[in-house]
Amino acid sequence: MDDLINALDSAVTTGLADGIVLGVRVGERVDTHAAGRRGPGGKPLTDGTPFPVCSITKPATSALLHALAADGLLDLDAPVLGAATVRSLLRHTGGVGPDWGGDLEALGNGDGALAAYAARPDLIEDLGAPWSYGNPGYWLVGHRAAVAAGTTFEAALRERVLAPAGMTGADCRPWADDASLLAHDDADPRRSSYLSMPRARISSGGVRATVHDVLALAAATWPGGALGDLGVLGAADFADAYGDRLWGPGWEAWRAADGTVVAGHSGVYGGFRTRLWSVPSRRTAVAVLAVGRGSEDVVLDVATRAIAASTGLEEPRPAIGDQARPLADYAGTYARRSARHEVSVDGEALRVTTGGETVLARPAGNDRFLVDGTVSPRRHVDFLPGASGAVAFIRPGLLAARRVS
Repeated sequence: MDDLINALDSAVTTGLADGIVLGVRVGERVDTHAAGRRGPGGKPLTDGTPFPVCSITKPATSALLHALAADGLLDLDAPVLGAATVRSLLRHTGGVGPDWGGDLEALGNGDGALAAYAARPDLIEDLGAPWSYGNPGYWLVGHRAAVAAGTTFEAALRERVLAPAGMTGADCRPWADDASLLAHDDADPRRSSYLSMPRARISSGGVRATVHDVLALAAATWPGGALGDLGVLGAADFADAYGDRLWGPGWEAWRAADGTVVAGHSGVYGGFRTRLWSVPSRRTAVAVLAVGRGSEDVVLDVATRAIAASTGLEEPRPAIGDQARPLADYAGTYARRSARHEVSVDGEALRVTTGGETVLARPAGNDRFLVDGTVSPRRHVDFLPGASGAVAFIRPGLLAARRVS
């Protein structure tokens, strides 16, 4: 673990992170190392410091929906938005885009914020892509969970997921937190981005937790764990999503060469960067939590190396195969509400321009392309067919856009 500790310390000394903490759990044993401070100019970071874990919230939200379904309070296959069901929204296969046309902050932080959001489905972008990461679907199912539980989403999550999992330092009520105790991405802890998170976003990214809590969430989903019987991590629930990655309800995953499933989630919000990987069959999990906008690559790298060091499992390199169609078939303009991608042929690669940034994406087989010098998932540029079989969507990383010309 010495090389991992050195990587954490180096991230702080080089200014990539204000603070970063690693936790490794094997069975009941937990080892941690924290480096740096809670935030810019903050107090020293410890393994007991609560962090906004960002989208690592999604596995917890998925567990809540599955727990309510197990109690007969909710139907995972009931339609929520058009043909999109609870289950498909949890898997990002409901066709919902990543954007919402309203103002989440205007919905307020009262108990009715999620209901007010759910009352305006007309503002949700009907993207129609077979798979595209999107927070709006999680806000919808968060409302469904609150209605089914007969309480607020936050209370239901604490009662049915956080408490049973033993996440004693976790909560999802930023407005109730003591700013001085949390990791923060502003020199003034009271101005941390997490504390001003709109309440309607809580079900997609609002949990704050210590590194011990994140590891406890993973352990609770292992066979025999407090949440292990819900079937959230069942192998049958995973499907191809992007590149060679898989996606289940609330969990991203990959398969090692021996078929072992490694499941987890990453998170980004404000200046916070997080990553969880869990290997249920090995009863092993790693979590890395950081504050500092330059820390994302470090977080992903340390988590990957920690899983390899503790289990011997490594993610296979993407398989390279024959291209599905001529490069010219991908050229065109793709758009969604908040992004526009221009694609043109550049020799034996595609030039993809988004805003002021251009990357070269090289063929990787079928309708997949890879960008040199970046890390997964940002290195993937996938193209998705429509009903006719022609290219209808582009998906750089996680977020799809529809072809418009």
